[in-house]
Amino acid sequence: MLNNNDYSLVHSHESYYNKKPLGVRIYIAAGRLPTELEGEIARRAAENVFNAVLKQHVMLDEGAKAYAAKEKAEILKLFEGKSIYVEEIPNGYGGNDPHYALYPWFIFTTPIGHIEIGWRKRVINIDWTRTLQKKKAEELFPNEDVTKSGNYDETRYIHAWGYEKAKEYLDIIHKID
Repeated sequence: MLNNNDYSLVHSHESYYNKKPLGVRIYIAAGRLPTELEGEIARRAAENVFNAVLKQHVMLDEGAKAYAAKEKAEILKLFEGKSIYVEEIPNGYGGNDPHYALYPWFIFTTPIGHIEIGWRKRVINIDWTRTLQKKKAEELFPNEDVTKSGNYDETRYIHAWGYEKAKEYLDIIHKID
């Protein structure tokens, strides 16, 4: 059995989630100091373990689950009378970030096509690129001072500050001339 003095701390990541400690440490015993490559491999491994544990903290947090369920219900309400089918997809903003584990995005199949929608920080991202509505955001929403798709590519999206604006934007997107 190796002695504790044989080990060198290679990487440590410590934090708190809802006042609960969260930490990962990786030690290596190699009879020498760890190399830079070994340190980088340990850092990546520690981040993977840390994120997996953090994701479980998030997924088991009753308050976060209740809030996420409320947010999902509000998004679903935006499409009442417009939706044929809804599919949950990974959060398009946070990707694999554990903090976004409870906040998926959605693809709504509507009579005009597929609309992708989900929270992006404090705004709701609405993307109608895959619909029959071919007008760009600037054409549909010329007076809105929010982030919206430009004219440099074929994407069509807008950021809504809350559910009321999201509903307003969706109603406009669904009006095809």
